Amino acid sequence: MRMACSHAYASVQALLDHINAAVAHFHDPVPALVAATPVSTVWGAPLLDRNPFPLNSKENKNGRVVLLGDACHAMSPFKGQGCNQALSDGPLLASKLKNTPRNVPSALLAFEREMIARTKVKVEESR
Repeated sequence: MRMACSHAYASVQALLDHINAAVAHFHDPVPALVAATPVSTVWGAPLLDRNPFPLNSKENKNGRVVLLGDACHAMSPFKGQGCNQALSDGPLLASKLKNTPRNVPSALLAFEREMIARTKVKVEESR
């Protein structure tokens, strides 16, 4: 599937032209490979992330809602950690809920603390 290019470029060809200019000084064979890339195989999309969420223990002290995955720790794909971290959130949350079944707010807070500590570094390194 071909995705629309970022709004920063008028067309996919403009995006490819920008890439060709950016790699012109790279070592062989990079410029030749990029120059030979068919326009029909190029797509562009904005890459977005967000700052890691702070732990809001005062605001969510009695909360029963928690964010997981990209909703909480969206990151660019450069380190390939977004999906890994999101998939790690589920078992961690289940573990915290299993260990404190009668105190959901406490379990959620424990989950948030550990999840934010684990993912903050990944978000920042990915940026």
